[in-house]
Amino acid sequence: DARRDALDAPKGEAAPTTTPTTKPTPAPAAESTVPPGERVDKAIASVARYKAGGDGGVALKTLAAYVRNAVDKGGDDAKYLRIPTDGRAFKERVAPLVGGVALLKAVGFAKQTVPEDDSGSAMLVLEPETRAANLELLRETLGKLTAAHAAYLQTLPPKVY
Repeated sequence: DARRDALDAPKGEAAPTTTPTTKPTPAPAAESTVPPGERVDKAIASVARYKAGGDGGVALKTLAAYVRNAVDKGGDDAKYLRIPTDGRAFKERVAPLVGGVALLKAVGFAKQTVPEDDSGSAMLVLEPETRAANLELLRETLGKLTAAHAAYLQTLPPKVY
């Protein structure tokens, strides 16, 4: 026991040190090592699992709107590259579901505090340079979200009137 050795060591001398015999466990693979397309697929699958109340379908449709805006309008107007995380649509439709934020991050959105509106509110922001670099990924993701939403609607029971 190292503590006892330290107490038994003569005054002024250091106690013998021992090295641990166990190897440290390697850290799990970082999310960034997984290709963005795979992260998108996993996120869509996670969101699509939410069947109660149609929450997954609503989230898929909302995510598609965010991505569509970034693709179609984000080159002309930066407001389409920002998603307020305190906004009602995001808080109610996307944030509570596992996979929603992960999908947005996979396509290039990053959490930032935006000082110019004086509220210091957090937003998910897709920088114009990132949008340009990820435009093909954004387009592919939009196609996947649209297909996933259509498939999701097929899994719901028919409405009874």
